[in-house]
Amino acid sequence: MAAPGPVRLASRGGQVEAEGNPLVDRDTQGRTTRLTQINFSRAGKPAGALSFYPGLNFIRWSVDGGRMWKDEVRPSNWSTSEGYLVCAKDDWIVAALRTSTPTTYPGAAGDKYRCNRISISKDEGRTWSNPEPLFDDRMHPNLNLLANDDIVMTVVVRHDCRPA
Repeated sequence: MAAPGPVRLASRGGQVEAEGNPLVDRDTQGRTTRLTQINFSRAGKPAGALSFYPGLNFIRWSVDGGRMWKDEVRPSNWSTSEGYLVCAKDDWIVAALRTSTPTTYPGAAGDKYRCNRISISKDEGRTWSNPEPLFDDRMHPNLNLLANDDIVMTVVVRHDCRPA
């Protein structure tokens, strides 16, 4: 992969940010042919929203190792700032999303009780299912595709950590 270049802007404005693992497509020799990543731009954040509010979230693709990105798709049913992708055996793309905190939580104004949801695309990322709940008050899911085509998700829970 090439060294990071200048800050890229989303086509809808704002600096692009990303947290999570991209989907990496490879050819038969194992060379990367395409990257797919969930991104967000705070340009879509409503006035007065909390600093971690995800703003505009979208998916985009790169065929040159991440130097240039194109074909943004904004799933209208998502609200996330972090996303993790894997391609299942049937060519469906599975996204693990870290979404907003439920407003019923006592710590809803903070970042530590956000939720994990799964959304699936059956058409190469053009459209996405409604995010299905997996866990509340969890963070940072990670998806891995095993050699036998099983998908494994690990999930971090850090809300009970105390400062040193």
